[in-house]
Amino acid sequence: MPLIPRPAYRLTKEITIVGHDLFGRRASVELIPHELSGIYVDVGKDEPVLVTPENLTSSRCSLHFTCDGFKIRNIGPLLALRWWVDGFTIRTATGWLPFDGTAQVFLGAVHQSAAVAEEGTLLPFGLPQPWCLGEATVHAWIFISESAESDTDLKLTVGYDRLRHAHGAMAISHERKFSRDDFPDIACARGFGYPQSLRPLSALAARSGLWRHHHHFLWTDAQRDATTWELVVDEALRHRELNLLACLASALPPGYFPIGTVTSLNGSLAKELNMAALLHRMGRART
Repeated sequence: MPLIPRPAYRLTKEITIVGHDLFGRRASVELIPHELSGIYVDVGKDEPVLVTPENLTSSRCSLHFTCDGFKIRNIGPLLALRWWVDGFTIRTATGWLPFDGTAQVFLGAVHQSAAVAEEGTLLPFGLPQPWCLGEATVHAWIFISESAESDTDLKLTVGYDRLRHAHGAMAISHERKFSRDDFPDIACARGFGYPQSLRPLSALAARSGLWRHHHHFLWTDAQRDATTWELVVDEALRHRELNLLACLASALPPGYFPIGTVTSLNGSLAKELNMAALLHRMGRART
């Protein structure tokens, strides 16, 4: 069965998103419609710069954009927004974005602005055969799917073979046939605070009014019962999906959507960004 295009959803008007950055300072970002697919950054030149893995770096928990001395920190959740709306330029004066530990601050603003419309189509993009990146503890691969269902062509699997927590250690994984409708569920997921040893200090700072983001992270609290812990793990896995989608969003050529399977076990942003860089280079050679 032939592979078919799927609808593209584009940003139709400029929106401004206001909040507080990681350190509690006032922060804002403008999203400006761009005539082409992809996510771009206004770096103060004549033309905005397309975000690709080549101008991204990773820390343990965040992706950062850097180009010609201009840096945007923790850009990952905003990159993942490409799975909901495509074709926009990011403009920020300070390089610090509104932060809530998820992509909900951006998705919610786009929803409220009613600034998304179906416009044009995206073409399928996949790799000709399975391939693997990493060591024995992390695998990531993408390959062409035989399915022609445009909303189920991307399958994501994330997991850990030994996640330590208050009740011991466990092997966990989550598999999803991803479609655009899944993105709100992923966008609202928080990740683990790091390091976890900062939880008492974070809670104290929150009670003192000095730190507004304590509840924007997941903490492995010894008081949690096993049932509550399962909910924490589920949210953490959805946040892993968010990070993986951010890396893939930076790798895709403008005008395309991915087909195939991506698996990240014991993964990290650094490994997934390396995977995205390889995919990006393959995409340039084929488009």
